[in-house]
Amino acid sequence: MVFMKSHYPFYLVVKKKHFVLEVLLARSLTFLHTSPIHIRTFTVLGEELAPDVPLEHIVDESLLREACDAGGVTPHLEHRVQETLLEAVDQGAAVVVCTCSSIGSI
Repeated sequence: MVFMKSHYPFYLVVKKKHFVLEVLLARSLTFLHTSPIHIRTFTVLGEELAPDVPLEHIVDESLLREACDAGGVTPHLEHRVQETLLEAVDQGAAVVVCTCSSIGSI
């Protein structure tokens, strides 16, 4: 498994679970949601599966609204999502997981 962020020197090849935890302990695992209803679900999962990994949540409902209004992902929406992801990395995210299937392909 490889995580890459083109604008940042973040490249990690994951081979062992404890290595992933060491990296994530220094930074956070961040979830990008388009509805606040998902925060509890992913918090519970994170606490259950990786209790030592710090979790963060970003909620931006306007991303899903824009995708629905436009009938899918537009270049403008793609740029907005990418900016949100880069901001999350700037704020300490080691990994950002998008929990919305409507924008998850970006």
